[in-house]
Amino acid sequence: MGVVTAVLVVGATVVLLMIKWWFSVTGQLYRDKSIPVPSDISFIFGHIRSPGNKLYSNEGADWLQKWGTIYPKVFRIRFGPYNFLGISHPKSIRTIFKDKPEKTWLYRFAIDWLGDGLLFSKGKKWFTRRKMLTPSFHFDLLKSYLDIFNETTNLMVQQLVKTKEEPVEIFPTALSLTLDTILRCLVHYETNCQTQYDEYASIMYRLSQITADRVFDPMKYSNTIFNSTAAGAEYLRLKEKFNEISRKIVNDRKEVHLKNPDILKDTKNLSFLDVLLTIKYEDGKSLSMEDILEEASVFIFEGHDTTASGISWSLFLLSQQPEHMARC
Repeated sequence: MGVVTAVLVVGATVVLLMIKWWFSVTGQLYRDKSIPVPSDISFIFGHIRSPGNKLYSNEGADWLQKWGTIYPKVFRIRFGPYNFLGISHPKSIRTIFKDKPEKTWLYRFAIDWLGDGLLFSKGKKWFTRRKMLTPSFHFDLLKSYLDIFNETTNLMVQQLVKTKEEPVEIFPTALSLTLDTILRCLVHYETNCQTQYDEYASIMYRLSQITADRVFDPMKYSNTIFNSTAAGAEYLRLKEKFNEISRKIVNDRKEVHLKNPDILKDTKNLSFLDVLLTIKYEDGKSLSMEDILEEASVFIFEGHDTTASGISWSLFLLSQQPEHMARC
């Protein structure tokens, strides 16, 4: 009886702790009725079983658009005990960000892949890296990229012309454009990913899909559980290959510097990668190879992904206003 009693006590304690954890993680948003919630929600799973959990499908997009129309300012989505906000109005964004909220712990999934670079770091590390990297985005330097911008954009237009009047899924096209552009400008890597298969571009796209899917599936938040799944095994394999190619890009640029050191004398035309390597050359301590890789990876991924979203929405909105599109 003693053993049975002990097992029951331990079991009951575990259940109570799980219930306490559930409500503590769910937090204020769960109790705050002022933020509306889509009605197709279950107490345990939240919206995990709704179309809102299928973000890469038309069904998921339609679901988000539906509730964004019903609640035109802000609404709450819950996956398991975790809450997310769907924000549909700029005033709502301004209200939420006026207090400078901390980045969610869910960023750890991206940090595992991209590293703790400027985007994710904070405090002294963030301030130091920010100061180091500011010269990479000098206005005169950005102007020197205009020829690349025009070249890659014209290439995208050529690809779209080939489709004639057939419907086009614009985001993958915009994604190829921005990745092609940012790789050429930031790290001197030409992929031709707009016209042909490129391993680096393909790996980055797939890793971003796996990471996003994981964010909306609480069952995969544990690294142990996630790594035991097929998606986890694929993720680990692709991450290793991604880091291998990234390292080669950096080493290839170092070889260029060794053969032609005069490149680094033109300080107004140094690329992002050139600036990182110059800092390493100067004292060998401020940045390690791993530091360079994490900064390059973060800026390549975040730079092309968010820009592609902006381009996609801009082209979509233009397509809804043909009189304005005709002026472009």
